[in-house]
Amino acid sequence: MPDDMAEDLLFDEAERARLAQRTLDRVLDRLDEGDVEGARTAARHMFNEFESMHRLYRRWVTATLTEVVRRWGRDALAEVLEAGVRAWWLPNLRKLMEGTDDVAQRVRWFASGLRGHLVGLTVREDAEKIVIEMAPCGSGGRLLMEGGYTPPDDFASLAAEPALTYGLPDCPVYCAHQPLMEKLSVERYGHPFVVIEPAAYCTTRRPADVPPPELAREHCAFVVYKDPTRIPARYYERIGLTPPTREESPHV
Repeated sequence: MPDDMAEDLLFDEAERARLAQRTLDRVLDRLDEGDVEGARTAARHMFNEFESMHRLYRRWVTATLTEVVRRWGRDALAEVLEAGVRAWWLPNLRKLMEGTDDVAQRVRWFASGLRGHLVGLTVREDAEKIVIEMAPCGSGGRLLMEGGYTPPDDFASLAAEPALTYGLPDCPVYCAHQPLMEKLSVERYGHPFVVIEPAAYCTTRRPADVPPPELAREHCAFVVYKDPTRIPARYYERIGLTPPTREESPHV
């Protein structure tokens, strides 16, 4: 390359290679070199990169759902949401339900998916169930904390309806996929794999009225019952379904 053309370049070959390299490979390279601090720095960069992309997609999805419901109404939103949930939830649900009969392994797999939201988990267990909490919720909670349902974003909230909101008022549109996850689980396997206990701010007051510090302390809970026949009837009824009898509810 002529010298005058080289002077116009912003990056030399080594810098271009560095720009192209996956951050994960930088982490591994630093570890191979014994550079622990360098690996930590690269790991933090990788976290920030993924969190930025996570924010992009959660806002993109929520803005799209907002436009659907405002332009074409709740029926169109329900159809769009169900198509989307079928596309990503059913393949994961199939692995969870058919990949193993071990409930503990199912919970491990499910928790690994939740960790993709880049927040810490709290896990509690009693004789009948495992309860997993994210604080804050990785997507829906973050959007609320960021003020996404107030101007200027002003994303849509939904009035009470079992199919999309568990019958709760002012449900954030992003969160309307949760009842559909449970509904599709019941259709496929006779019971929900996981049920959601909504955060207090979803049941007692409008999300816009809750200051961010308070939202950070409140979060939804993901509840997995060890014996599906022990899932309380209210979890079926709140999504407009009739609870199965004990004989009809399979141990899957």
